[in-house]
Formats: sequence, C-alpha cells, structure tokens
Amino acid sequence: MKTQQSILTITYHHPTENSGIISDLKTFEAHHLHGLSVCSAVVAHKEIDYNNCHWSSSEIIRQQIALVFSEYEINTVKIETLQNSEIIWLVIKRLKQINAKIKIILNLVSKKNLPFNYNTKTEQQLLEKILQNCSLMVVDHDDLKTWISDEQIEETIAYYSEHTNIFLSQRNKTSKEGWDKLYHSKIVMVNIPPGKKTNAHKPHKNSIISSSIACNIALGIALEDAVKNAKLYVENLLNPK
Repeated sequence: MKTQQSILTITYHHPTENSGIISDLKTFEAHHLHGLSVCSAVVAHKEIDYNNCHWSSSEIIRQQIALVFSEYEINTVKIETLQNSEIIWLVIKRLKQINAKIKIILNLVSKKNLPFNYNTKTEQQLLEKILQNCSLMVVDHDDLKTWISDEQIEETIAYYSEHTNIFLSQRNKTSKEGWDKLYHSKIVMVNIPPGKKTNAHKPHKNSIISSSIACNIALGIALEDAVKNAKLYVENLLNPK
C-alpha cells in the first residue's frame, strides 16, 4: 500500500474552518496529501488581529517541528504566520538543517497585521536571507501598499525577485483585478489571467492559493503550472457551479 505524501503548514489556529490551520488542512486533503501542522499562534477573536493573538514561543514551535519530522518525511512546507521576522528566520534555518532541499512557500502577511519593519537595513538583510531560502513568496498587491507606495511596488518586486520567486496577487487592484503575476528565475515574469470571474474580496484567498501552490509543488509540478493549477483550484472553490 502506497504511503500518502505529507505536507506541513506553520501558521495560526482559529476556531473556524475559514482560515489558519483548519483551512490549510482542508486544502491539503483536497489535493490528496497528508496534512500536518505546527501551531504558531492561537486566535481567540472573530476578527483576526495578529497584534492580539496568543503567540507560540520559538521553543514550542521548535519542539513541534522536531515532532512532525521525527514521524514523517516532508519535502514541502507552507509558512504563513509567525510573530516576527526573527522567528521566521529561526524556523527556516531549522527546516533547512533538517532537510537542505526542503521547499518553503512563504505567504507574506500584511505589515498592518504583523509587526515587520522592512525600512531598516537590518530588517532588509534579514528579509533577504529569508527569501533566499524560500522557493516562493506569495504576496498581495494591496498588502505591499501597507508599507511601500504604489510607485515603489514594481521596483520592490524586482528587488525581491533577485532573491526568490514571487507570486503577486492582484486581488483588489481594480485596473487588473484577477490578473496575477509570477516572477521567477530572476528574469521571467508571467501574467496569469483569471479563468473565471471570482469574488476578489473573499477573505483568506491568498492563504488558500499559497496552500494549493505548496500542494502542487509537493506533488512535483513545475512552478508555473503549480501556480496556474492553484489559481484554478481557488477560482472553482470560491465560485462553485
């Protein structure tokens, strides 16, 4: 009997099925993967406020990671919500120590919800190290605008894409709503049009699409196809026939 392939999410727990660990595990199951989780925080409010949740310490996160890797072989990890960039870097370093070839999908959370400060040189250098060890960063156009101006977005994406592959979601950018961009291999930019009209304002859409991308990559699908498959999955999920 073939053992089901495993995949890991490192994110928060919210006591609904709409976001966080529960949502990721549902996405993993839909892609016929065995989902595992490491809880980075517990949210006890209806509205998710990362400044008022109960964070897991770096040691508790380390222990959870050690446990899942002692029991399962994992080649792909999705990281979404950790307390700060220092802990993200500690987690990524630990994952790479366990498996140097592990693929990490980072869903970058909005600065308005998470206390990152990318304006200092130290934080910029830390972000670069984080990105260099990730297979893909998923970020929303409007989230980028919470810490940089509209005019800086293309320049910033070009800078980040020197360090990793970038999936830029245009969730709420009205001029190109639904038209996403994939920047990969440092020189390639692919426009990805919507397959159907979607609810662009659906909460947690980026979280779901990053989980689906992680699933496709875990299954050995090439990056461009993984992103296109994930986008189609989310469109069908949010707009069922």
